[in-house]
Amino acid sequence: MKILLVSYYFPPENTPRAHRTFFLAKEFAHQGHQVTVCIPNYDFDYSNIEQDLDLNIKKVSTGFFFNRNAKAKLSKAIRSTKDNISYLERCKNFAFKYGKKMLNHLLPDGKFWEYSITLKKTLLAEKHHYDMLISVSYPFPVHLGTALALKKNPRLAKISVADYGDPFFYHFKTPKTFYFKSLEAKVMNKFNYITVPTTRAIKAYLHYKSNDKIKVITQGIDLENIKTAKYRLNKITTFAYAGVFYKKVRDPKIFFDYLLGLKAQFNFLIYTNFQNGDTISILEQYRSKLNGKLCIHSNIPRSECIYELSKADFLINVDYLAPYQSPSKIIDYALAGRPILSFNQNSFSHRVFDQFLKGDYSKRLKVDLNKHNIEHVCNKFIELYNEKSD
Repeated sequence: MKILLVSYYFPPENTPRAHRTFFLAKEFAHQGHQVTVCIPNYDFDYSNIEQDLDLNIKKVSTGFFFNRNAKAKLSKAIRSTKDNISYLERCKNFAFKYGKKMLNHLLPDGKFWEYSITLKKTLLAEKHHYDMLISVSYPFPVHLGTALALKKNPRLAKISVADYGDPFFYHFKTPKTFYFKSLEAKVMNKFNYITVPTTRAIKAYLHYKSNDKIKVITQGIDLENIKTAKYRLNKITTFAYAGVFYKKVRDPKIFFDYLLGLKAQFNFLIYTNFQNGDTISILEQYRSKLNGKLCIHSNIPRSECIYELSKADFLINVDYLAPYQSPSKIIDYALAGRPILSFNQNSFSHRVFDQFLKGDYSKRLKVDLNKHNIEHVCNKFIELYNEKSD
């Protein structure tokens, strides 16, 4: 089969959508399919990856104004979080923050909308006709640009799939601008199927497709290339969290407040994105109060993070309140092989947490890794093609 993958994220970025696109591309190619991947114009040489994995990678401009050369600026953005920021830079950041907020109310996913224009242009220049096209979002403009191309050239692919991680209109961070819902409906009309990571996410898409056109295809990973440490019980109980927090919908306040009252010694390790404002705001409230018991680290590559997590006694998952979302980190937690304590801000139980502190993991979250095997996941997409062909 000729398969076209379209995404806004790809390695070397360390995000769930980057992993999603990469593992799909790698496995499809491994199965013998002809795979083309359309991704932003990263300042990165993919020639070795193309040769080693037998992929065809096409770079797309991220934009032409607000989002111009966005991927080339990644290293600069990372540095600015670590170094002292000048007064001028702070002013620019302030203006950008509120300008972006205004833009988000006018256009889908704010500055990312430019990618839909450049992506459409790239796809319409395609001379090949594909058997299957998979559009991977976030951000939503990936779907928008792909839909615009499909409208202009319906022969671009025999079957088209809109693959979601989180919903667009029903995402808690999306402004409820009145025309966003109807826009998403029109975009989804150009796709044959919608795929979502969990069954609980289906409800967010029944406004756009019938139930039989919404399929659950989980996040896929290569189960054979995971390295973990040989676990040894830590002298001081150590638990870890990887990811970000959000006020109101993924707020760990009740958990941190309970930690403040604990007399027992513990180490709480957090690997997070220092550019996430909610996360930093929440953590700064507790860093000094926990008196060295809270150790905050910046994001590290996924494979390294799994290895570090495997050294902890157990792992913490703060789930979303939003019914349509589920943290993708659960898969990496399961790969780390340590017990998982999962709760949301309304369901935290200090009794269960105390059991974990004592080494009683009977309430651990159970994860079936077999359904996340990348070979199984890719075969699920192939089944969609066969279903449509029948």
